[in-house]
Parts: sequence; C-alpha cells; structure tokens
Amino acid sequence: MAKVEYKGKIYGSWEEVHFLWICEELKERGFLQDFYHNSDKDLTINISEGNKFPYILESKPLNDGTVNLIAKNKSFVQDLSYVMDFKLVFTEKAKLIFFDKFPIYTGAMFMSNNVIENTCDVEVKPFVIYKGQSVGSHDSLRRFSVIQKVLYDKFGHYINLCYPKQAVESFFCPIRYFYCDKKSSQRRKMSFKANTITQYVEQRSDFLNRIRSKKIKKNGTNYTTDFLENSLK
Repeated sequence: MAKVEYKGKIYGSWEEVHFLWICEELKERGFLQDFYHNSDKDLTINISEGNKFPYILESKPLNDGTVNLIAKNKSFVQDLSYVMDFKLVFTEKAKLIFFDKFPIYTGAMFMSNNVIENTCDVEVKPFVIYKGQSVGSHDSLRRFSVIQKVLYDKFGHYINLCYPKQAVESFFCPIRYFYCDKKSSQRRKMSFKANTITQYVEQRSDFLNRIRSKKIKKNGTNYTTDFLENSLK
C-alpha cells in the first residue's frame, strides 16, 4: 500500500489521513484531550520476547592444530511486537457518546483499552470489496486479528479496528472529508447521507436519554440505566 505525505508527515495510506480528520474534529469540539499517530510518538507494544538456544561453534584450526570453542546463541522464535496506528485520549464528556468499555451495550464508536482510563487505541484499515463481500486488506487484516486477540487475552488491552469509510458513513463525517483528498477546494462525490458531528452527538444523546428512560427494547432485551452503569464500571 502506497504511503501518503500529508502536511509534512508520512501516513500509511489515505485511510489514515481520513481518520486523522476524524480525530482533529473530535479534538476541536472538545471530545478528545489529545491524539497521537505513530509518526508523532512511539506506539509500540512489546508482546513477547523471542527465544534463543545456546550452541557451541568450533573455530578454524589454529597453526598448532587446536581449535577454540565459541559459545553462541541462535534465535528460533523472534520477538513479537505491534505498532498501533493511533492513540486517542478522550475527555469526560465523550463517555458513552464516542467511547465506553463495552460498546455492545451502547453502540459507541470506540472501546476503551481497559489499561489507561479514557484511552482508545486504533488500527486503521482500508475498506475494500472482494467478490461481493466487504473485507479488509487481506494478509495484514488476518495478522491484526491474531495480534488483537493476543493483546486482549494477555493484557486486557483492546485495539479498535477502524475502517474510516465505514466510520464516516455510520457515525459522523468530518468537514474536511466533504472535500477531495488532494484538491481541498473541490467537493467530494458521496453516495451516502453524511452526518455532521453535531448531528451525530444529538442522535447519540437522544438515544442514551431513551435508554435511561427505559423506552428502548432490542431483541426482547430492555436497555436500561443498568447497562449504562455496567459499561463504565
């Protein structure tokens, strides 16, 4: 995948730049305290150290016919580490609207990483169609799925997988996304009705108020204040 230079920084793809626009608008509106891309800060997580085994190597015979024994180590399992794309640090007013511990209850945009409060970590992938089905970027997506599970099982550290194309269609569309990637003065042709961040926050607030008033049912289950309280414990 071709890298992209944007405002003097290198990003892995245009999808990462699109997600950057989401973050910038969240910060402008006071929902993010700060955010980092891996070009701004080291976002490496060391998952597991590699394994080595010792062995003895003989040197070439010396002039007197003797040899030296040299102790060495050989790696047979490499170190395992992962570099996330973005780290988001949310403000208090973003709780439940943009993130919580268990978005399955509230449909929030992100799940917190359960390690540092109000922090969400994100892997950005392109959204492509393959044989009529929506998929990620093949091998890199399969690798990420394994890393995601290992991090959560081993450390309780959750990494959000985000497809920016889906995010701007399903959640909110940052103002910059309404314009073309390279020609910021030209309107982008979009095949969906986009929500602004204001519209999205209003919809989320109304949804959460209806949950609190116990007026919503889904699959026979009452969504009540208990769900909201549990999602933040």
